[in-house]
Amino acid sequence: MHPSAIGNYRWAICGLLFFATTINYLDRQVLSLLAPSLSKQFGWSNNDYANIAAAFQFVYAVALLFAGRIVDRLGTKRAYQLAILVWSIGAIVHAFSLSLGYAINSVLTMLGFAAVPASIAGFIVARAILALGEAGNFPAAILAPLTVPIIAEIWGWETAFIWIGNDHRTVKEGAA
Repeated sequence: MHPSAIGNYRWAICGLLFFATTINYLDRQVLSLLAPSLSKQFGWSNNDYANIAAAFQFVYAVALLFAGRIVDRLGTKRAYQLAILVWSIGAIVHAFSLSLGYAINSVLTMLGFAAVPASIAGFIVARAILALGEAGNFPAAILAPLTVPIIAEIWGWETAFIWIGNDHRTVKEGAA
């Protein structure tokens, strides 16, 4: 392979990694940018929001302990594709967090446990899924504060999670 072709290939890889990392960080920021309006809509207290954020950070920290081993076992390309898939699903699941929360509460009630508000339960699970996938990448982006509030204002908060989650198709297609 000609040296200039190798250089171009490396830049293409760097571009895809930058794009994926940007989307990764977009996903992470959607909830924090929409927190004021979601808190008002669902009646979350600061403690409720803190519990949702803490769930992400806890799962992310634990997942980071295993991310390197998973990359070593699966290989960089397959592990990164898996990470993108999982965090994409996690991002999209946020839009369905109420339904998910009601399902979780039904199971908890059947098992005899106290249930939390459905919005909190659903968002905690969605954040946990997002954190599992995001552990395969590191955060660095600038686009979320510019795009997420506008998307939410025009098309609703659910759409912000779905659109940002669906942006990963481009990355997956490029990495394939």
